[in-house]
Amino acid sequence: IITGPRSMFCSRARLSGYMSALEEKGILHDSTLIREGDFRTQSGYEQAMSLLRDVENRPTAIFGGSGLQCMGVYEAARQLGLRIPEDLSVVGFDDIQTSEFMGPPLTTVHQPLQEMASLATRLIMDIHANRVLLRTTILPVGLVVRNSTCAPRIAKIVPEEGIMAGAVFSRNRLVVQYRCKAFVPICGIGKIILRIRGQQTDRVRVAVCSASAVAQIDAVLCNK
Repeated sequence: IITGPRSMFCSRARLSGYMSALEEKGILHDSTLIREGDFRTQSGYEQAMSLLRDVENRPTAIFGGSGLQCMGVYEAARQLGLRIPEDLSVVGFDDIQTSEFMGPPLTTVHQPLQEMASLATRLIMDIHANRVLLRTTILPVGLVVRNSTCAPRIAKIVPEEGIMAGAVFSRNRLVVQYRCKAFVPICGIGKIILRIRGQQTDRVRVAVCSASAVAQIDAVLCNK
């Protein structure tokens, strides 16, 4: 995530929403993936470059704190030869008018800017007329899904003789390899418990070769 200045309430609120979403999904946050910007295009470009240049730990998605920041993220991805969304998913905030004309159109959190402006204008008029009431108004937001996001890529490995293998990417890096320990004459889809770095995750489905399926598959870390 690329945030705005921590001194601004809206920046802290968006970061809090990001952290809450990770917590709801049981994902531990990585502080190295949180970068502070200033909501402008140049800031988005600079922070995206700092994230994407690290090939070994390159993220598969970036959440920009504003639509302008995402324009900078797009330019950083273009210069590094990364395709959106095939290599990098991008999600923005605000849903400014240019969002749907970006290439590809930006998936973004929409906030009712016109209604916000209208409420602010009425508040100024109330202050001028000494009719100020202490109140907080919360306006709803929603996600507008366009073409800048997709699921992370899944790597395909050609099985060696006697071995059925598959792999997944994390941050564009091959981290898990499946190897069979025993074989049974069954074809189709194998279901396993995936263990990564000693932690057991939910059940996942992996496609196996049609020649024979796997009775037992261990997920082992690939050090390469």
